[in-house]
Amino acid sequence: MSAPVAKRVSDAVSAVIRAGPAYGLAQPVSVEWRGARCQLPQPGPQSAPVFVDFSSVNVAKPLHAGHLRATVLGNFVVQINRAFGHRVIGINYLGDWGRQFALLLAGMESFGRPELLGSEDDQQVSEQVSRLAVQHMQSVYARAGTELPAEAVESAYARLESGEPQAMRLWRLAKRHSLAELDACYRRLSVSFDRLEFESDYAKQTGKLLALLDRRGLLAAAPDGAKLLRLADSADDEAVVQKRDGSSLYFGRDLLAALDRADNLGCGRAHYVVESAQRLHFDRLGRALTALGRPDLANPSPWPMHVEFGRVEGMSTRRSGSGGVVLLRDILDVGQARMLERSKASPNRRIDGSDASSIADRLAASVVAMEMMRVRRLQPVKFSWDSDNSAVGAQYCHARLCSLASKAAKAGISSPDDGSSIDLALNLVGPKAATAANELAEQLLAYPDTALEAFLTYEPCVLVAYTNRLVSRANACLRVLPVLTCAKDSGAIGRLALFNSTRSVLASAMRLVGLTPMLSI
Repeated sequence: MSAPVAKRVSDAVSAVIRAGPAYGLAQPVSVEWRGARCQLPQPGPQSAPVFVDFSSVNVAKPLHAGHLRATVLGNFVVQINRAFGHRVIGINYLGDWGRQFALLLAGMESFGRPELLGSEDDQQVSEQVSRLAVQHMQSVYARAGTELPAEAVESAYARLESGEPQAMRLWRLAKRHSLAELDACYRRLSVSFDRLEFESDYAKQTGKLLALLDRRGLLAAAPDGAKLLRLADSADDEAVVQKRDGSSLYFGRDLLAALDRADNLGCGRAHYVVESAQRLHFDRLGRALTALGRPDLANPSPWPMHVEFGRVEGMSTRRSGSGGVVLLRDILDVGQARMLERSKASPNRRIDGSDASSIADRLAASVVAMEMMRVRRLQPVKFSWDSDNSAVGAQYCHARLCSLASKAAKAGISSPDDGSSIDLALNLVGPKAATAANELAEQLLAYPDTALEAFLTYEPCVLVAYTNRLVSRANACLRVLPVLTCAKDSGAIGRLALFNSTRSVLASAMRLVGLTPMLSI
């Protein structure tokens, strides 16, 4: 092995081993940002936490393709902030109030089947019962949107706001079934939240908001008696926070939630992972927070408060969900079936054993998640099951590296855990082996800059592209640098150290984008 190659491989492996799981995840104190030096909030147990509001679906509506990218990207923002040492509170802010729920309430009373939602006295409800209940509520919601007059919806909303017992009973049952169905889908995606919050938490706090706006000189009245937040003299720069009948509106509830997270959770940075179509809403929310004395939430430079993204195109299944939407559950079911079919057709990627369905499901979830992050956030995603499926390649590569480490241990070959004592006599034979080792080492050394770029820009596509390159280089090395049949013990140890370092970095990159590395397939 040439001296330059030997040094590069030694530097890469030593860096990974010495840093351990923290390799590549060190945050600088400041960065160049938009032509100026920007100080970054420093991580640590005493730092103010950042809240990440993501997924944020409506109660009584199942997760569908439209929620998928928000869920996956939000999970990435949570994971990469934690990896760089920041305290994070991941929040699913669920829509269980307002016109959308009034529409469901009116629909259930007009032509729904409330008995499908069961009773509040039911101690346990199966996943299947909740799934059927949510499907029924979704079909009722879709029908109500086209058939019911506005007066019926307004009447239902008024009863909800006043706490009418029958309306509140339906509200509680809808939440119960919706949360059970959502939890099942989130588990399949390996996504979790630190807090579940609800719009209803803030529905009765409008008076508190009005008083605050009045003290700040930001409160105005519309001709019809509605209360407005006015940020400037222009009528184009105002938002209704309370309707003339006294009921709350989404913008006011969102503003209250942000202030509550700052005051009661101590949050000093805010991120909302929401589609670009909501840009005006979050621009106004940010300016409102600034006017109310919380510019730290509104302008968390170099990161955006509104982590926006483009739409998902081309996502379909063999069947469509209620109301004409494509349900995430159906997408994952189709993906699971496709993974099983592909494994039967490929001798190198067979999935055998009693847990084949579970493995196929995890592979399908990995594909869906990584496809949502394959391009830059603002670009639309054109999803296809027939793409290169780099997530599958990453999972198989990681499982193969895990298997290699296990077999090496059984053969008495152990990789050093101290970077100062590594003997990297890889016993390279020929230029192909030297080139493969050199290129893999280059990728390992590139990880810190790659992870930092993804962190500062919130562009997971940077990590997806890196993962693809790392997998390609690792597979090339595995072909020309066998460990178990290496002629020299020192060469086997050096090769195993290189592959173990690769496995560690690959697992780190996969976790940052929300994938759970599989130990075996």
